[in-house]
Amino acid sequence: MPRGIGGPFKTARDEYRERRVLLIGLIVFAASTIEGAAATWTSLAVVESFSTTEAIGDIFYWVFLVAMVTTRGLGAQIIGRLGRVVSLRVSAVLVAVGGAMFAFGPTFAVIGVGMVLWGLGAGLGVPIGFSAASDDPRRAAARVAAVSSFSTIAGLVMPQVIGHLGELVELRVALLVVAAAALLSFLLARAVRTEGPLLRSHRLLAKRLEDRAARDEAAVVIADAVEPVPGVADAEGGEGR
Repeated sequence: MPRGIGGPFKTARDEYRERRVLLIGLIVFAASTIEGAAATWTSLAVVESFSTTEAIGDIFYWVFLVAMVTTRGLGAQIIGRLGRVVSLRVSAVLVAVGGAMFAFGPTFAVIGVGMVLWGLGAGLGVPIGFSAASDDPRRAAARVAAVSSFSTIAGLVMPQVIGHLGELVELRVALLVVAAAALLSFLLARAVRTEGPLLRSHRLLAKRLEDRAARDEAAVVIADAVEPVPGVADAEGGEGR
């Protein structure tokens, strides 16, 4: 790494060794794929499938964008009420359903509803990921830098992957990649949870019980070690008499 680059980027490489950072990075990768696929390919997919004009295709992207911005604007309230994990999983379900409706919908109306659901589900993935990465203020900068690299990779690679898939199947069907990304996000959602006081107290109690059990076991072992052997004790008693 160049000497001139310091700050979080100098230590971000250490964060890649942390399992939670990697899982959050994959969530952000999935979320960026979901956003980038819509921005890059939905308009063209509509034009290709329905032989319509580019202006009509752009309308569907704007439907997605308005839905996504709406969800992102309400993100604090949604996450505050549902929590990160539930919010992320609900978002993943919305994306999967919306993506399937877009891929297989026979009419503009069905596709439009699909784009609304897709947009509503796409709004929170990236913010939740970056928020989770910055939970620890002491290491927030380095962790966010590490996680952001996953977003960059998704933005550079996944539109190309979808484009190549679109040469093999209908482009709308190729966009089902977003459903796979949503599934990944759903499965990894627990990585973004906050360790609250209740969870910490449970872990502390479990640790105390484990330590107490270990002490009791050690006491039993010591007692067994110093307990006199009956035959030897009797012999020693006889000699004394």
